[in-house]
Amino acid sequence: EAIMFTPEEKRQAVIDYLNVPFGSKRQWVSQQPFTYNNIRTWRMAYLNGDLDRGLLPRHSDGMDPVRNEAMRKLEQRLKDQEQRHQHELEQLRREAQSLREANDALGKAIGLMHTFSVHKPDDTPTPNTPGDSSTPKTN
Repeated sequence: EAIMFTPEEKRQAVIDYLNVPFGSKRQWVSQQPFTYNNIRTWRMAYLNGDLDRGLLPRHSDGMDPVRNEAMRKLEQRLKDQEQRHQHELEQLRREAQSLREANDALGKAIGLMHTFSVHKPDDTPTPNTPGDSSTPKTN
């Protein structure tokens, strides 16, 4: 029975595969729920930008050394880009957490300001000044 993989699962498998050290890739693939042929096909689609759209290449050129070297360079650039994106994402998460904490602190400070600015029942009201329109007129 063939296992079906979503485009997201395939993409993650390719990214994980690219992070496996050279020389350990076949062993890593043998421990996965997909075959080496699957990962080769998915990798080609990923490199061509077709994996997320569900498009798979019809064939592969196999062992062409020039093409393989170009593929390795492209894979390294994609791997580096993915690592940069992960680093940026982590920075944004830390920044968002810092902003949430600052927002909470400001909310507490505003709450304290309101607490201290409310008149208590035993507070002495401030007297009205002579020019104040709220002062009752006596005749």
